[in-house]
Amino acid sequence: MNEFRKISESDFYGPTILPSWKINNVISHLAGNALYKTSDIRKMKHPRKKSLIDFSTLANIINASNEKWVEMLNSLDKNTLLDLYNFAYDTMLREFEGIQDLNEPAVHDVLWYSDEISPWWLDISREYTELWMHTAQISSYLDLPFPFEKQYSSAFFEICLLAIRRLYRTEEDEIVIAVHIGTQEYILSSREGHLDTEVIKPINASISMSDDVAWKIFSGIKLITNEINSIKIEGNTEIGRKLLDIESVMIKAT
Repeated sequence: MNEFRKISESDFYGPTILPSWKINNVISHLAGNALYKTSDIRKMKHPRKKSLIDFSTLANIINASNEKWVEMLNSLDKNTLLDLYNFAYDTMLREFEGIQDLNEPAVHDVLWYSDEISPWWLDISREYTELWMHTAQISSYLDLPFPFEKQYSSAFFEICLLAIRRLYRTEEDEIVIAVHIGTQEYILSSREGHLDTEVIKPINASISMSDDVAWKIFSGIKLITNEINSIKIEGNTEIGRKLLDIESVMIKAT
């Protein structure tokens, strides 16, 4: 919040790396998202039945809702919008803190994870990736201080990588991938999600990339040629390349 308040008026209403949203639009999206989640938690004390809806229909509904919030808050001045953003997240976090059992079903399913009903810990984690990703986009674009330290970025990567369960859902056999991001290693199974690095299973593909390339892939930012060429894939290259589609899986099934 302190860094966002320092953004100049011209930058605050200026372009970002996202194709159609200015910085104030991104913050409007985040504020609207937090208010929507808070409202649903309060309205639905018991989880709904899992809805069966195809990804394209769901994506259209979410996109329309996002654009509605952005349009509605577009006329707010900088400090009023930031006050609303701060209030929205503070209120949502208080609702999260009141949840007694993080393994109980959440009010919203995280469809990029699996067809199963989602637990609260996963829904809260999804909100973390949303906040981290968009804050990183703004900070990176404006060269603002941002906590890219391991304890923050590693949590973002761990949550995003859970999407391989959806990405490889049509495969009959278990797919095991080793993902190296910077100095961190993640072993992932299409059936079980994260595996302990000491678990011995055949690795179908190994993929290596830098922290900067990884967060851009998972955030839907188009890579430049040098960044694409820096990604190393060993083993089954077809399986390895498919991992690079993880962003589209998360966006289509958010």
